[in-house]
Amino acid sequence: MQCTRDQKEIQAQIARIGLRAQLPHIDSYQPVLCTFYRGEVVCGQQQPLPYLYIVTLGQLMGSIAAPSGGAVSYLSCGPGDMAGELELIGGGCCMAQMQATCRTRCLRIDLGVYRDTVRQDPAMLRLICQNLAHKLAATAQSSTQNLLLPLPQRLAGKLLAGQKDGIYCQNLSRLALIMGVSYRHLLRCLSQMVERGLLQRAGRGRFLLVDPDALRRLADGVHSRQL
Repeated sequence: MQCTRDQKEIQAQIARIGLRAQLPHIDSYQPVLCTFYRGEVVCGQQQPLPYLYIVTLGQLMGSIAAPSGGAVSYLSCGPGDMAGELELIGGGCCMAQMQATCRTRCLRIDLGVYRDTVRQDPAMLRLICQNLAHKLAATAQSSTQNLLLPLPQRLAGKLLAGQKDGIYCQNLSRLALIMGVSYRHLLRCLSQMVERGLLQRAGRGRFLLVDPDALRRLADGVHSRQL
């Protein structure tokens, strides 16, 4: 992790997500700009979270580990999203491990200094409520699809959402976590799609979407966020 208090960089990131329109007095919280790199853990599960983060670039992924082993990703935080607001309101430890999936930049507010101020700030509380409502809706949608829709249908939606120029090259281990299946089960489903002529292997976990129209038909009814 790298942190800076350079005001030019901080102001550029505030402008990047249009934060000042929602929180005109953001400067009063003296935010620090933090940069996390792919795979870097922002906070561990059941660990104290002394900061409130507002993502300006990249993505943080939250995953919950089961006592018996394994983990399930339950939400992602992209530009404009917060991390740590639930822990701020509830006063507990971080309910999930938060990890950067790529180079990610966040504005960090020190709750050791500003916790009480944040809790009494109507504009900040409104922003927190908006983030919690967004996460609740996204989590409910994802959980419903994971329970009710078959894996090939859900996977087709994720492939279409995550492709770039017809190539899907996202991390497959993380994709398995997001979809709530084992890595082996995911690979088996991908292989079946290759056999059906929907995909073609492009090396190093990359897949060419050979028949995107067929994938769209397969993914009918699936709502996927960009991974």
